[in-house]
Amino acid sequence: MNAWSERRFVVGPNLGGVVTWLRVLGFDTHYMHKMDEERLTRCFEEGRVFLTRNRKLGVRKGMTNALVVFSDRPREQLAEIAQRLDLTKAPNFLSRCLRCNERLVRCERGEVAAEVPEFTFSTQQEFCRCLACRRIYWAGTHRNHMMAELAELGISVPAEEE
Repeated sequence: MNAWSERRFVVGPNLGGVVTWLRVLGFDTHYMHKMDEERLTRCFEEGRVFLTRNRKLGVRKGMTNALVVFSDRPREQLAEIAQRLDLTKAPNFLSRCLRCNERLVRCERGEVAAEVPEFTFSTQQEFCRCLACRRIYWAGTHRNHMMAELAELGISVPAEEE
């Protein structure tokens, strides 16, 4: 299997609650709102791990890169995935767009002045942007809340760079 930080996922429709969290951790994560055999085949060809709650689908012939998740609660599902796939560190924390899954790029503070709330601009020094959907990200208090939530699940996040 690929190195931890290089793993890529495709998530079945019954695990939508973990998609954002996998992206928070920095994983390239596609979400299938409904099953699509052709798309699933392409994802396997790309080397993605298929995450599903569907036991029959997860053990189907030819699905060697699938993980059946047993928990029915998103927080427990993420903990189960992290434990079973040994995802105990998040070296690419907050490196992907939570909406469209693209990699984020740092942008100059002045570039976003007109696009973020005045308070945010006055209190934050670093910003990132998704080049696909143009969404802007910054390390507000939500970053610490996410780190605490992940720590409770046994997933460590690198300290914020100074």
